[in-house]
Amino acid sequence: MQRNEVYSCPQCQALNKATLSQTSILICKSCKSLIPDPQGHQALPDASPMPEDWSFLKLGSVCDLPQQSFTIVGRCRLQLRNEYKNFWCAEYASGKALYVVESFGSFAIFLSPWADYTKNASKLRAGKSIEISSDVTLTGEYVEKCEGLSFEGELGPWAFIKPGFFVVQASTGPKTAIFFIDPKKNIDYLLGEKITSDRLNFKNTIEWNEWK
Repeated sequence: MQRNEVYSCPQCQALNKATLSQTSILICKSCKSLIPDPQGHQALPDASPMPEDWSFLKLGSVCDLPQQSFTIVGRCRLQLRNEYKNFWCAEYASGKALYVVESFGSFAIFLSPWADYTKNASKLRAGKSIEISSDVTLTGEYVEKCEGLSFEGELGPWAFIKPGFFVVQASTGPKTAIFFIDPKKNIDYLLGEKITSDRLNFKNTIEWNEWK
């Protein structure tokens, strides 16, 4: 899919515009159906309906950081065994994608692209030192199994479309990483930084009186 191209939903014929330079998943804003990639390169997500949670973010929410502003364009919600994580996809700098990961009011920003983890996979456990690079070593916090996936809007690079993989979170100070381990033992990760919601300065969010 190409940035600024308009795609017709095959189910309801609503028009949806792609805003990212690299769109892997596009969900119709009207009927929530998947819009197939015209080139046929897009895998079909095995998605459940988007459940309600306590997030105040929504598609169209805007963040004004001093160095960069970005707009939320999509979400993948992971239902883990003991919690959930929202991977909010945001567009910035004319088509680039980043992920804001949210869980029960805690936030982290991941500007880095997905990367393959090629080091010792046995260290991807709670309490273990996890080496990312020669100058970044984090401590494993927990391992959770993904029980369900839900999608909305537009996502940038995203390869995990079926539940059953494991999620590992590791942090040291503000540095944090999230690892996805699929059943075939492929391991991808994002490296980012924890950030407080007041620093994010979100606008166009869900107000308290809008929740049902």
